[in-house]
Amino acid sequence: MKQNPKDIPTSTTLLDLCRKNDPDAWVRFLKLYKKLILFWIKEYNVPHVDSDDVLQDVMVTLSKQIGKFKKGATGKFRNWLRTIVCSRAMDYHNKNKINRKKVPLSTVSKIPDTKFSADDITKEQEKKERAILGRQILSMLKDTCSPSHLKAFELVTVKGMSSVEAAKQLNMTPENVRQINCRIRKTIREEFGDLL
Repeated sequence: MKQNPKDIPTSTTLLDLCRKNDPDAWVRFLKLYKKLILFWIKEYNVPHVDSDDVLQDVMVTLSKQIGKFKKGATGKFRNWLRTIVCSRAMDYHNKNKINRKKVPLSTVSKIPDTKFSADDITKEQEKKERAILGRQILSMLKDTCSPSHLKAFELVTVKGMSSVEAAKQLNMTPENVRQINCRIRKTIREEFGDLL
């Protein structure tokens, strides 16, 4: 039996909305990923003064390519995005080779010369990247969560407290803290899950 298009649920994940070219989704995407993209750009030794230009190149490429991302085929979205950042950083360095006179060896050694591979990520880098995204998600949750709920989530999820410890600190019941954490995790999975 053929499904009526009206009966097919519309996906509201941030990735799907970006694929549909939703302007608000792109604003949220940039809020989520800008600091991480700039972190990668810095890792690829692009001077701070030019980092916004490379960021813009990344976003233009991403807007054209986002429909091609398939989680199963290319792995994590973050790795796919980092490949784009690496390519745009390489483009930046290649374009600016002719403008260089004397470049310190330490600078040259940090210029990417190959495509990014997920195998190149260390546990320490993964931890830094997740921390950057985590802070951005918490910042974005401030728009939709009450301060007390956000605090309960931070204490349990970020600081590693038990729900009993967090409940005592916040004058809540442990069950309430668990429910809050469950709801916020569900919200994060639904909106950002395919981007993390």
